Order: sequence, then structure tokens, then C-alpha cells
Amino acid sequence: SERWLRDPASGAGNDLDDVPAWYMLPRGVEEELIARRQYVLHTVSSIQSHFVALYSSKELQCKKGYANSKDCDSFHLGEMVRFFIRKGTLQIQSIYAENQEPENYVGNFSELVNRLLECPSYQLDQSHAHCGVRQRMTPILFSLWFKGQVGICLECWNKDRMSESWLDNPMGGKWTLPGDLPKSWQKCGQHQALKAMYTAEERNWTPPLS
Repeated sequence: SERWLRDPASGAGNDLDDVPAWYMLPRGVEEELIARRQYVLHTVSSIQSHFVALYSSKELQCKKGYANSKDCDSFHLGEMVRFFIRKGTLQIQSIYAENQEPENYVGNFSELVNRLLECPSYQLDQSHAHCGVRQRMTPILFSLWFKGQVGICLECWNKDRMSESWLDNPMGGKWTLPGDLPKSWQKCGQHQALKAMYTAEERNWTPPLS
């Protein structure tokens, strides 16, 4: 919707008298879609934040068990942060300076996922093949991109709008990535599981050990 790109603070573009009806979808659909877009963006952002936090922690991420495994983690942390900043998906700010609000992302979901999928397979040396964030992040991104039903399902919306709505009835709480990613979230019976992930207040993108 064109309304998503308007600046409410400036008041510019708020006169909708002469625009087509689909510029502002009726019956709460416009507000629902805006909310879903924000939840999707927050979810994708949480993926990169999760892995930056993991590689910044004291918990060793390299499982090779070599003497330079800590060096491997440090190497991947640096390369990961540099990649995210270069792609424009991450900003670093000092807590001592005046913080500036980041600009709203106005692109589409596919473009954002494609940026993150370009993450190279960095490697400290020949002994550290398959280390790093690409091997862990790519299956998650593919699952969201190809299998997620983030739009409104008309059948579910008409049957039980309150249950289907992300805006009026978010799940909240903490969500943890299951050990096996779902093959599809497209069916009506799986929409609640999808909503639980997108509307969670906290997401853990590392599945539990089996």
C-alpha cells in the first residue's frame, strides 16, 4: 500500500480523498497488513542479531575442538558484522552519543532475504570448513522465504478474525526454533505456529540439542 510509505509526522500525503480504494484497504485489513510487515521485518532483524550475539558471547561456537577455535569465532564475528553493515542491514551506534532512529526499510521481503543469503562461506583456514553463520542462517532464511504464509488467509480471516489477526491477538512470549524446520507453513492448520514465531517478543534461532 502507498500509505505505508507516507510520513505521518509531516502530514504529507495524508489526503486520501482522490486515491483508489486499494490505497487504504477497509475493514481493518490495511492495519493488519502494516502490522504483519513490521513483524516480518523484526523477525528477519532478530536472525542477524541472534548470531551476532552468539559469536560475541563466551560460548564457543566453533565445534572443531582445535586450539584456534576461539580465533575461528572471532574471525567469523568480524566478517559477519562487516557483511551485515556492508549490506545495510546492521548499524552500530555508541551508547554514549545521541542515538538516531534508523530509517524505515521500504523494500520488499524478498530483497531483504536475498541480501542476507549473499553471506559468503568465510573460513579461517582449511581445518575450519563449514564453520560460521552461513551454514546456520541459510536454512532459516530459505524456510521463511519459500514456506511462510505471511499474508492474510481469507478462509481463516473470515472464519475467526481474532484468532487469525497478528495485530489484535499477537502470541508474544518466547519462541525457539524447532529441531526440524517445517516443510511448509501454508496450510490453515499451521498459521498459528507461524504467527507464534513472527509475533513472539523473543526468538531463539538455535534449535535445542536432540
